[in-house]
Amino acid sequence: AGKKTRKLSAASTPSRSYSLRSRAPPSAPEQSASAEDRAAEAAAARRAREEEEAKNMVYDDSSVLQYICGALAEERRAPAPGTGPPGDGKMLGVEPVTYGSGEEVAYSTGPLSRAYSIDVDVRRGLLAAGGHGGMVLVFALPTVVTGAQGSAIGNGGSGVESGEPLMAFKAHKGWVAKVRIVSNDSSADTVLVTAANDGHVKVWDLTKSHSTRTGDMQPKLLTDNDTLHVSGIFSLAYLPVGSMHLLVTCSKDGSIVYSELDWESKQLAKLRDLEDWHDGRGRPVQAGVVRKRRVGAGYAAAQLPTDQDPAAVRAWLAAVTPKVQTAGCHPGSVVNFVEWNGDGERPRVVSTSFGQELFLHELHGEELRQVHVFRGHVLHTVQRCKQMYNAVFVHGGSAILTYGEKSKKMSLYDAGSGATISRGVLDVDPTTITTFTTPGGQEYLICAAVRQLMFYRVVPMSSVSA
Repeated sequence: AGKKTRKLSAASTPSRSYSLRSRAPPSAPEQSASAEDRAAEAAAARRAREEEEAKNMVYDDSSVLQYICGALAEERRAPAPGTGPPGDGKMLGVEPVTYGSGEEVAYSTGPLSRAYSIDVDVRRGLLAAGGHGGMVLVFALPTVVTGAQGSAIGNGGSGVESGEPLMAFKAHKGWVAKVRIVSNDSSADTVLVTAANDGHVKVWDLTKSHSTRTGDMQPKLLTDNDTLHVSGIFSLAYLPVGSMHLLVTCSKDGSIVYSELDWESKQLAKLRDLEDWHDGRGRPVQAGVVRKRRVGAGYAAAQLPTDQDPAAVRAWLAAVTPKVQTAGCHPGSVVNFVEWNGDGERPRVVSTSFGQELFLHELHGEELRQVHVFRGHVLHTVQRCKQMYNAVFVHGGSAILTYGEKSKKMSLYDAGSGATISRGVLDVDPTTITTFTTPGGQEYLICAAVRQLMFYRVVPMSSVSA
């Protein structure tokens, strides 16, 4: 990761008059109640107007739908996927992805100043980012990454290679904690699930859109659920089980909720509510999923029914209280992020906090055992981080990528030995990172920084010239 990346660039208060005769303390509660009633009536009227406007809103087929159709058609023409990443498998680091001209691939996120969550649907060629101010953006993946020769939108225009979003909209009143693209493999039907600090979980139809007053394209809102938690949502994990679409959300109210997204109605149904799962300060450990091991969530040890029958899964969730016991992890700090990997003999989880350490644990039955503690990714002068950061597994879970506050570096650790493989200069302070793998087996890293998304290729040793 030695290459250096390029920087991208009150209204007045009404006066009050009092008289001795009007001073009647007993009537104050009545006046207060009357004011509350009027405020409630106004809020109800406002909601009614918004609902009526939503009913009368005309939605057209979105540019995202056009792109999805093009991407799925391209997939049918593409050769069979490769068997894995090129090279001999020895990791070196990451390098910037470039266009044919040599220019580095980077997207401007404009209205989204800081992205806190990124999700990628490689098959549909889509990228979603959400974060500060409740903003969400949807992009097309660059064709230099997907290898597509063209699409319904066209090659090199309308946001594909220009890096402009296909959609940009304010999804929540609070900052967006998580975005997930969820699709039905049998069709172009694709939704975006968002969860935020305002306590809402929303489901958006990415195939339908309308133009807002500001000229941005906003998808059709299908579901707005604020009943799962009573406080802000910090994490959301998605787990497809057979025909089911399961969601796990964690809130700062100390609750963890299992929900099912009904694909026909696009409504959320709460299946299980686990309360008081937090670290003693009101914040629960973040939700995560080990898909290959069929562990229902990051803190779950019991396995889901192998037959994947929806009735059996619901019965399992109703009867089992999944929990993993761990102690001594991130002393003196809360856990901000967890990332699971199930490629090895035992599921492993890497976790981050406001501290300088990165912890790697391994699951043994219902116990998480510490494997390694990594240090050096956070600038040594930073005693306690002010910003949250995450870590991701790469190269089949054999390595871990992360960044650190004020270090402006990307650190790569060996998950087996605990050694530091490499550190490379980024010249930016990331706000989140995520990885994805193409059908051909090439692994990529997306790094979000202030108003930008940067693309990197995970590089095997043998692909680097001497």
